[in-house]
Amino acid sequence: MALAASAGIRPPAADLRIDSYAQAQESWREWLARSPQAGLYHGERWLGLLQRVYRMPLSVAQIELTREGQRAACVLAHPHPFSKRAVALPFSDYAPPLATGARARTALLDLLANQRSPVELRGQNAQSPWQVSSTFALWSLDLRRPLAQLQAGLATNFRRNLKRAARALVQVEYGADSALLTRFHALHGEARRRHGLPAPPARFFRALGQLFAPSGELEVWIASRAGRDLCAVVLLRDGQRLYYKWGARASGDTFATSHLLLWQVIERAAGRCAVLDLGRADVRNAGLNRFKAELGAQAEPLPYAFVPRAPRNLSAEHLGGLGLLLSRVWKRLPPPLARALGGAIYGLLA
Repeated sequence: MALAASAGIRPPAADLRIDSYAQAQESWREWLARSPQAGLYHGERWLGLLQRVYRMPLSVAQIELTREGQRAACVLAHPHPFSKRAVALPFSDYAPPLATGARARTALLDLLANQRSPVELRGQNAQSPWQVSSTFALWSLDLRRPLAQLQAGLATNFRRNLKRAARALVQVEYGADSALLTRFHALHGEARRRHGLPAPPARFFRALGQLFAPSGELEVWIASRAGRDLCAVVLLRDGQRLYYKWGARASGDTFATSHLLLWQVIERAAGRCAVLDLGRADVRNAGLNRFKAELGAQAEPLPYAFVPRAPRNLSAEHLGGLGLLLSRVWKRLPPPLARALGGAIYGLLA
């Protein structure tokens, strides 16, 4: 997916219109229908998920350059009730503005910067006064090639791990029912606590199933051995793009289950989808980036733009200071307490 970039052209004067999402929903639907840039995180189901679970107010900012015949728009979420900060979009790897031309995109960026309220745009490059972070890379795998070519692109270490998982008699299952989502949530919560991070509440995954499963755009994959769940992923589909949205591994998993599970995902998706979106990774996370590279995936820069300034700690994969201290405390919480607190505060981490 080509990520949006500011053209660097000073735009003509234009008026910025910001309406509530309810007021602008029909207009946004037109954008979704007509814009080739629109993806999962721009879609109505994803926006509905944020609203239903976290009660986030959403607004649509848009402009029109009449003389040039260009328009631009983006959805902004306001995740904190006591802050004016707007994010496009929370819990989304990227959701850059949609635009019909470079001048309109630049005009929208300039006008948003002049609102004198903090704004964060994910997947968007921009010029001053925006500050741009290059913390993340976006990984994707081209699934349009024959399966034999995809297999040939696996690194030697990845192939070795596939054989190890097969020898260990790892079993893989998939589907979209609520029981699989419940099992995933349990494993995900365990993994997040082990890394010192809160997990989404159970109601999030219930709502996810209700919104995406009926249309066949949700799959839960779980790898297990001897009756114990060891690895799981949740996939979402938007058009020809398949998103690896959440993953989890159990402690003590030494059977390379994640390698086998992901390869079986690829075997099923090849020829049915064009791209496997493996999501963002902190460029400093050597292990995660190596895993995705060994799969044959390619990385591209994933810029995040901020006004008035980028935060000091942007990534949960590389914590420092107070964030690191809180993470260490979280690891020591009793599991029931971590689940209760995590469900209550997770929305505030947007």
